[in-house]
Amino acid sequence: MQENKISEDIVKMVEGKVGTYPSLIQSGPYESSVVQDLLKKNKKVWFNEYINTEHDYILHEGLIEFSEGSSYIYCKKQDIDNYYWFVFMVTEKGVDQTKFLIQTIKDKRKTGFF
Repeated sequence: MQENKISEDIVKMVEGKVGTYPSLIQSGPYESSVVQDLLKKNKKVWFNEYINTEHDYILHEGLIEFSEGSSYIYCKKQDIDNYYWFVFMVTEKGVDQTKFLIQTIKDKRKTGFF
């Protein structure tokens, strides 16, 4: 798997929220429906959006608070349509919850990408 780079500014933002430098779990790409489902239940902490030709706001990249104080999800749109790369940023307290989430969304992951 090729390692994707995440801005140190994003990691530092999460560090400020969780109180320690977070561990990172990279995964994906996932269908955009996973991002939409996460945003229905969780808070968008930071985002970078653009407006497409139909005047829809499209998330290019963003940071989602999955569990306050222990788990955050950075997502970035991939070149392939409707897929996002995820980086789960977690403390020790949030690891199990994050691994459970990864298991529940595994069927929405694009196979044969790596």
